[in-house]
Amino acid sequence: MSKCRLCQKEASLKKSHLHPKFVYDWLKETGTTGRLRGAENVNIPVQDGDKIELLCNDCEQRFSVNEKYFAENIFYPYVNSLDEFMRRIEKEQVFSYDERLLRFIISLQWRRAVTKPKVFSDFNNSDKMNREVVKAEQAWSDYLLEKRKDTGVGSTYMIFFWNFIEAEGASFEGLPPRINSHLLRNVDSTYAACENSLFMYSKLGPIAFITMLFPTSVPKMPDCRVKRSGSISTSQILGNIHINEFLFRNRPSEINAIIEQISDTQKSKTIQRMQQNPDRAYNSQAYKVLQTDRELRKK
Repeated sequence: MSKCRLCQKEASLKKSHLHPKFVYDWLKETGTTGRLRGAENVNIPVQDGDKIELLCNDCEQRFSVNEKYFAENIFYPYVNSLDEFMRRIEKEQVFSYDERLLRFIISLQWRRAVTKPKVFSDFNNSDKMNREVVKAEQAWSDYLLEKRKDTGVGSTYMIFFWNFIEAEGASFEGLPPRINSHLLRNVDSTYAACENSLFMYSKLGPIAFITMLFPTSVPKMPDCRVKRSGSISTSQILGNIHINEFLFRNRPSEINAIIEQISDTQKSKTIQRMQQNPDRAYNSQAYKVLQTDRELRKK
């Protein structure tokens, strides 16, 4: 018996995915080999995402309801609307949603906060940042347990990505290698900080989430904000240069540095697995997205 990290009750804990299982199922189904690699050790292929004893059965079920809602009403409808290169077929989709969406996003941010805490020491306002992280974790817990009606911290945003190759009139200079593969196919979560802002960032394939700790909102991104209920379009204006720098340059570059650590032996093994089932590998969405990354580098 251990304490549930959410409700703090003594219980037999379930092994919970840090990111929802459905996104890993989708990645395997649309990948070249049906195997995954995690950031913790890129040289060990895995069949599933990270799991940890975290929640009691009641809290696991509480999260499952919201995960199911997001998967069925937003994630799969969106990824299924993209073509095999993950370009948009429909130029705009509008999703209506209720509070289950916000609860899902906050549960995602909460899991990252409680399982991989971040201590800030390299910033002038590191004490404030550390205090805000502790405050956010408690506020998110209370919100998820329905002890409060608001999330207790800043606004939350949801961002839809599609293949960069589709962008007309855009400058591709300086984009990190494999930008499409990162934006469209990776699972990610981290704190992001600069001198004047702190936020939690999570990403499931081509959909990303930002929850601000401070300041409480992001200027020039009103189309992306998630409220307790409403509607959100996949055609969004991302007008904040600092968020854009993080989304399209800084974080992809960090992830690319991790990918570069894959050994030659593991690269050879991946090629061998692809050659065992070449039809699956070379017709996969993952391979086609990688092809567009090569095209972008030529541009």
